[in-house]
Amino acid sequence: MDRQEVAQRTKGCGIVAVYRTMDTTNLIDAAKAAADGGLTVLEFTLTMPKALDLVERARAKLPTNVALGAGTVLDAETARLAIMAGADFVVSPALDLKTIEMCHRYNVPMAPGVFTPTEILQAWQAGADMIKIFPSFPLGPRFVAEVSGPFPGIPFVMAAIGDLNLIPDYIANGAAACCVLGNAIGGAEAYAKGRYDAVTKAAQALATAVVQGRKQRA
Repeated sequence: MDRQEVAQRTKGCGIVAVYRTMDTTNLIDAAKAAADGGLTVLEFTLTMPKALDLVERARAKLPTNVALGAGTVLDAETARLAIMAGADFVVSPALDLKTIEMCHRYNVPMAPGVFTPTEILQAWQAGADMIKIFPSFPLGPRFVAEVSGPFPGIPFVMAAIGDLNLIPDYIANGAAACCVLGNAIGGAEAYAKGRYDAVTKAAQALATAVVQGRKQRA
């Protein structure tokens, strides 16, 4: 996948399932179950044990229509390692210009984390493919609508939104996508016990929430 394709898939899906867990036993199977439910943009944070190995194994096992990213990337060197492991995109909780440059060297999209309009401008001028608002819950859905005025066309990905019931509101106000904790999709018990049918069903509900938001926007 090239940079434009990953960005388009993220906007098309509307949800980024972010996996951040110390128990990675069922991680790849749960991720596949989420993808079966329509959540085909997944992020594995590098805070997990043996995270780069997980990215490499997941990329080999997941369907080709799944965009698999590496998250919580804090520097350019780690971004390169993630790309070599097979990450289709890179996400950071903060703005580091060298990381954007490294990702683009390999034609991989990068989404830095920002919080203010000044940081949004700096990230966009640096060539960020998507911009992650982190954390989003103190700002709320209306923040997207307000910053989309002076920054039209920027794809905002809302992270740490707090209440999943707000997904339609974020989408309706112009968000390209919302992040949700992948290992909580369907509930922590479903993840821990490998109840993948519950994961798929919950993923379908999240995809429906995105559709609801788009209808409100229209």
